[in-house]
Amino acid sequence: MPGGAFTYERVYARLKEQIERGEYSAGSRLPSERMLAAQLGVSRNTLRQALRKLREEGIVEPERGSGVYVQARVETRSAARAVGVLIPDLSIPLHQQFLDTFTALAQSRGLVTALAVHRDADDEVSGALAGLLKLDPDVVVVEPTRNLSVPLFDELDLRGTPRILLVRDHPDMLCDKVVVDNVEVGRAATRLLIDYGCKDPIFVGPLDYLTAWDRLCGYRQALMAAGRTFRPEFVLDATRGEKSLPETGADLVDRLLDEGGAFDGVVAFNDTFARNVIDRLRSRGIDVPGDVAVVGVDDLPASREGEVPITTITFDGRGAAGHVFELIERRLEGRELYPVKRTIGIHAIGRASCPI
Repeated sequence: MPGGAFTYERVYARLKEQIERGEYSAGSRLPSERMLAAQLGVSRNTLRQALRKLREEGIVEPERGSGVYVQARVETRSAARAVGVLIPDLSIPLHQQFLDTFTALAQSRGLVTALAVHRDADDEVSGALAGLLKLDPDVVVVEPTRNLSVPLFDELDLRGTPRILLVRDHPDMLCDKVVVDNVEVGRAATRLLIDYGCKDPIFVGPLDYLTAWDRLCGYRQALMAAGRTFRPEFVLDATRGEKSLPETGADLVDRLLDEGGAFDGVVAFNDTFARNVIDRLRSRGIDVPGDVAVVGVDDLPASREGEVPITTITFDGRGAAGHVFELIERRLEGRELYPVKRTIGIHAIGRASCPI
């Protein structure tokens, strides 16, 4: 994983917790290296280092041609309180920082963390959440899919298991939340362009779900606050096209230019959209940021690639972990019955696409 944010010591600690809790019982064989690495979101080399440490402690033992087995001497820790965490893409710095900090906080309090990763698809969330529920967690932390679908929450209700929504806010879900204010994300990105001197920035993104709509709302609010005109034709919806969403966004920018649209800035839904737009502009001889400045979101690896690194809005994953852990402690101690909502902090990282 980028930046070394998920080292083998953390993989070792997580596997040891799973074994102590009894998820992998004494004498059982662990999943294959390929499956374990995919489940944990790490490279096989990182996983092997963690397994080597477990073997040195006598917790697991490999058998040639058969696999890695849990040793009978390991005692389970059934009385430990457990937290289930279900999140998508671990390549996003927000998720890396959150998981890194949250795991450390949980370990310091003697909590077991059970992690499941999904690829932003409803069927994967359903299967992953069902797997977590088999461990009977005391609290479940869930980041919904982009469609804000939250399968199996009825099961949590039946069990009386508290849940905390992470990053994406489901408007109809009455529970604890630690989420991004995407309206403010859109405002912040647009203000960067206005402060740089842009008069007519456009918005490019997929408008088929709430996150993009909220960022578009922030874009419009920032324009109006600065005395700029909001122009519907400058909102490019990338949801309709046969190509990938970011490529469709770049095609729409092409079309706008071909039709004579004059703009000097781009608020891109995320850094992948921004990278595609920048590449398309430069292929037409348009200088970034001299002719058109561009701002993205998420601080993805794409923001640091290419000849024009991308100015981006990123999130305080460590602060988010602190908020979530505070809410978990309150739920476990029964101190509050009403839902609590916290907002994840944001900040801008200035790069060449829009100097700040």
